[in-house]
Amino acid sequence: MTISIGGLRRLVGGALWRNPRRRVQRLLSFARTEAGGAADIAAAAADADSPELRQHLQRHAADERRHAALLRGRAQQLFDVGNTAPTSAGADLLPSSGIPADAELSLTDHGFLPSARRRELGELRYVAMLYLAECQAKADFELHVLHTAGRDEATAAVFRSILRDEEYHIAYTRALLRGWEQQGRAREVRAALREMRRARRHAALLRCLGPINRTSGRIVLAVVYATLFLPFGLLGRLGRHGRGWLAVRRAGDDALAALEPPA
Repeated sequence: MTISIGGLRRLVGGALWRNPRRRVQRLLSFARTEAGGAADIAAAAADADSPELRQHLQRHAADERRHAALLRGRAQQLFDVGNTAPTSAGADLLPSSGIPADAELSLTDHGFLPSARRRELGELRYVAMLYLAECQAKADFELHVLHTAGRDEATAAVFRSILRDEEYHIAYTRALLRGWEQQGRAREVRAALREMRRARRHAALLRCLGPINRTSGRIVLAVVYATLFLPFGLLGRLGRHGRGWLAVRRAGDDALAALEPPA
């Protein structure tokens, strides 16, 4: 019997939403991600050359801010009812990913490339990135609706409201890409989509490898300690003198004893 990745996500995600404390934590985490996406898209809108794209991005940023407010509000409601205090409920986290030294593509928590790179990417590649990110966001929120419907209708209603905006985000980015295709730039559009898919796969791989690297590092340190430091430590303990005073023999004691007459 094989289990698809989607089936595994549904199984694990459902278990997470059943835990009241984790439910509050996840909503706050989503709120921080949406607020970060809003700040990033607003910065890209201010730098956009095309008036049409600027208008879409401004509305997109406003939608993300509204999503953050909805998610924070629902988390607060659940906290007030169940008093399930989250372990971390800090301020909204803004995107912190900059341009890495090796010029590799780097995604923010929202799945976007940092707005500082919009000029470098150009409008076409930036919109291709937004389109793929919003398609993934739509699939994620549909899964969240599936997990919460019938169990937590108020939270499911929040996700359904967000889904309506995701439909618009997909529609406007797809329309822009098709417009460029009709202008004879179909090859550029396909290349941009391939590049952004690679960037998302790379980011997903790094997220998966992070916990593995931390665990393997602990294992290596434990092996080094057990094979190098521990044996020498045990040898040192075996070679220690017992506790208490030790008799100290002076250098001339043996010579003096030899000169003494026999009894």
